[in-house]
Amino acid sequence: MSGMAYNVSGNDGVIFRMLNGRTVLVGTQRPQELAAAIAKALPPAASG
Repeated sequence: MSGMAYNVSGNDGVIFRMLNGRTVLVGTQRPQELAAAIAKALPPAASG
């Protein structure tokens, strides 16, 4: 992976693929909780 990484603590993280194709890694000790919170905040994905 090439791109930007943000880490405050922890040895795990969540990778985001931006609309422009770039990737961002956000470090966290609780990646499943972060991913679930983000998924809940986003609108449903359009199918098709």
